[in-house]
Amino acid sequence: MDSPDTDKAVRPVNRFRKILYTEGELDNSDLSLPPSPENPHPFDPEKHPLPPTHAVSLAAYVNHLPTLQNLVDLGVNLLEVDTSTKLGRHLVRMDWDRDVMPKLQWLRNTVGIKPQEMGSYLTRNPFFLIQDLKDLQTRVNYLQTKTFHKKEITKICLENRYWLNTDVKTIDARLGWMQEQFHMRGKEVRALVVKEPRVIQYGLGPLQRITMLLNKELQFTPYQLKLMLMRDPRLWMTDPREILRSYKYLTGKMGISHDQLVKFPLALRCLLSTIKMRHEFLVRLNRAQYVAGVPDCISLPLFLHQSDQVFAEKAGRCELHVYDEFVRRR
Repeated sequence: MDSPDTDKAVRPVNRFRKILYTEGELDNSDLSLPPSPENPHPFDPEKHPLPPTHAVSLAAYVNHLPTLQNLVDLGVNLLEVDTSTKLGRHLVRMDWDRDVMPKLQWLRNTVGIKPQEMGSYLTRNPFFLIQDLKDLQTRVNYLQTKTFHKKEITKICLENRYWLNTDVKTIDARLGWMQEQFHMRGKEVRALVVKEPRVIQYGLGPLQRITMLLNKELQFTPYQLKLMLMRDPRLWMTDPREILRSYKYLTGKMGISHDQLVKFPLALRCLLSTIKMRHEFLVRLNRAQYVAGVPDCISLPLFLHQSDQVFAEKAGRCELHVYDEFVRRR
């Protein structure tokens, strides 16, 4: 008896039963005339190949299914969708006009996503295609009742790819926790969500852990936490261990104060390797001065400027090649 693996390897990809015309279906057909509903011809699988009955990827179905072809034309990366999700079984069953087109029209007219953005959006969030249209409308209605403008709704849905997949009860609970925890007004909650829609994407657990770390271990006050959240929501999306390592170096080695971190919380989520490299470079130049108000003080925004050239010229007062040479020798 063949093993399951051997049997799977040799079985044909098309296993449709043979069509038998034994009930007089073709008795009145004239095969010399073109086929039509009134003049049926026998089906010839050689002329009209059928799609596979089974396959390991969507690639085997693309030449047979208009829905998949239209998604490719729209810019959807089916390879990424197929390898990162298990939606293939749903996509091959979808009818373009019945299941897909109404949702795309809704996405454009109600949410405001442009046609040229849809391919990227559906690649990042293919689960949108299996959502119920009424549920999608309810989730947008929720944002409208919270007085979000259409451009803000578009930004939220594009930047937090799974926002439209999340039920209203869950979203409301997460935003309610944020408002209560940080004593925020409704206007502040809206500003926070528009600035970084992904801040609630991973649930309340990660948010609570970061809040406990900053408040209990690092001794930031509740008011300081609110300021930090409004200035850099992505801090609450960072690995707590990375925050702790950066905090210890910034406050221990560099003497950065809490007030400075509150004004520029992005420092807590910067790569520790970058912080170390730049600090040691300034120490070598005898310019590692971070105390506010002191002459030649290097501010945190300048110290962590995204451009190495700006950092070298304004903080180090040297040419970029000097800093590059220092980095290469480390």
